[in-house]
Amino acid sequence: MKNPMKLNNNMITKEDYMAQKPYWDYQRKVEYNREKVLKGCLNIIKHFGETEDGFQLEQGELFERLWNEITPADYDEPESDWVPEKPELRIEGETYTN
Repeated sequence: MKNPMKLNNNMITKEDYMAQKPYWDYQRKVEYNREKVLKGCLNIIKHFGETEDGFQLEQGELFERLWNEITPADYDEPESDWVPEKPELRIEGETYTN
């Protein structure tokens, strides 16, 4: 049986996005919030990375702790101009800029 969905490893095709809009919108919402928490962790480490007693905050550990406390009910909606860092969650034609 032939798969009706076009395979595009780089990004979501417009056709696939429209065919599965609720699914892709949710995946992108999760990614938006994941990126938001990760950026928050980077800011915390930048400002409080090493304490006076030499304790060093670790980005991965801090992210895991915070991310595991967040529930889907806590998720924010992505801004209208947001483009995911991960190419596989971008919709065809979107360009990521830092």
